[in-house]
Amino acid sequence: MRFFDTTPVGRVLNRFTGDMLQIDILLPRLFDIWAFVIGSNLTTILLSMIFAPPMIVINFILFAAFLKLYNYYAAVAVELQRIIMISISPLVASYSSFLIGLESIRAFDRVETFRAQFQSRQLSFAKAFNALVAIERYTMTLAVTIGVSAFMASLSLALLFLARARFFVTPGTAGVTLAYAAIVSFRLPAMFLMSVTLERLLAASQRVIEYIDMPAEHGFELSSAAAIGKSDKGADKSSSRSLVAPVKAADGGVPPDWPARGTLELKDVHLRYAEGEPAVLSGISFKVKHGERIGFVGRTGAGKSSVLLAIFRMAPTTGSIHIGGLDVSSDETTVSRRLLRSRLGMIPQDSYLFSGTIRSNLDVKGTYSDAALERVLELVHLDEMVGALPDGLDAEVKEKGDNFSTGQVQLLCLARVLLKNPTIVFMDEATASVDLKTDALVQQTIRSTLSECTIVTIAHRLATIIDFDKIAVLDAGKIVEFGPPHELLLREGTFASLVAATGPASAAELRARAQKAHALGRRE
Repeated sequence: MRFFDTTPVGRVLNRFTGDMLQIDILLPRLFDIWAFVIGSNLTTILLSMIFAPPMIVINFILFAAFLKLYNYYAAVAVELQRIIMISISPLVASYSSFLIGLESIRAFDRVETFRAQFQSRQLSFAKAFNALVAIERYTMTLAVTIGVSAFMASLSLALLFLARARFFVTPGTAGVTLAYAAIVSFRLPAMFLMSVTLERLLAASQRVIEYIDMPAEHGFELSSAAAIGKSDKGADKSSSRSLVAPVKAADGGVPPDWPARGTLELKDVHLRYAEGEPAVLSGISFKVKHGERIGFVGRTGAGKSSVLLAIFRMAPTTGSIHIGGLDVSSDETTVSRRLLRSRLGMIPQDSYLFSGTIRSNLDVKGTYSDAALERVLELVHLDEMVGALPDGLDAEVKEKGDNFSTGQVQLLCLARVLLKNPTIVFMDEATASVDLKTDALVQQTIRSTLSECTIVTIAHRLATIIDFDKIAVLDAGKIVEFGPPHELLLREGTFASLVAATGPASAAELRARAQKAHALGRRE
């Protein structure tokens, strides 16, 4: 996951668009032409040396001159090609990001700002491209217009004097030599230019190979040898699945219904995203019983989302993490990453729908019946909305769910989680981007449908977690307070200051709700 956090989207898109276009279309065509030109030129050079012996010296001079020029020009041209591919990546990313945020850009009157930003990126690309074109024209002018012309003029005069003096060259030999020299000297620049262009385009292959050789996440490596073997024998429907199957599965000792109980325990968990960077989590320890609801609160950058990343093994950690009685903290444990993530429910901060249908978004693998899909839609109060669509469950979902409201997208993502029937559900500020009415609907749905599940929530609004069983207050990657919200409010510590920061009226309401939840809990 570190790769996706540090690599711009435009760079990834460029590898799969521009670079693959050059590899699949431009390189094969150019290589065919280059092979034909090289073959014809070598044939001409060989014949010239047979029928006109002076061409041996002339060919050596031409080859040495163009090899020297090639070494200088190719190095610069290849690096300029790399700069072009790098500078076009932000330009590609701008198209999608600016179009997605077009309404916000216009609403906040930032059109000129983003236009200037786009033009700046466009100018960077144009400078690199123009530099490549300029050096190509300069080199060809130097090689053909000046170099070849001067060489042919000098050779003509030399052959003329040698033929008149009958020194080593006869008039017939001089004519044949001059004819071959003209052919070779004007064909060599074309071969030279095509060779450099071929080397420039091969930079795309190097960029793609960088991604091929990139280490995969542990447990998700591709078994290329097995995949190639199956494709050679004739690819069937199962061969495509083998390409995404992990090389080793460490799930033999995991019960089929794991985790039957949603217990969660972290002991002295540390997390840092890369070597040399400061620790994001420092000694996190807490324990959650089955069916409890725990909320994480804290200032921005306190490490709330990092706790979820540690549990889902999205980043390297130290310490122990136990879910349902099994250790899931590292790749040496019984539970693989794929199994771990498939058994847990997750509602992220940025809800996402894929292009396709409602059915394919809810049931990604196509294993559930229509009745099951309709049941979860009813639980999230979307059954009437989906039923009113002409195609029902097969209604189209546009890119990122643009044909649905933000609240509907959030509820569809909640329905996707409910379909898995998990015992533990994690929510990373799941209602941070929706209005209060939708927030209330989502919270009501969660309370009614996930009452038997363990819920771990990263809170954006304190009102969503004030009646939870426990609250964990994070600061600088450490848990500074942990316990029931009513008790934390009595301590008048960090959590109490966060509640007070919401305002007198809101703080009073939050305290009343915490007191009410505490009273109900004591009765139970």
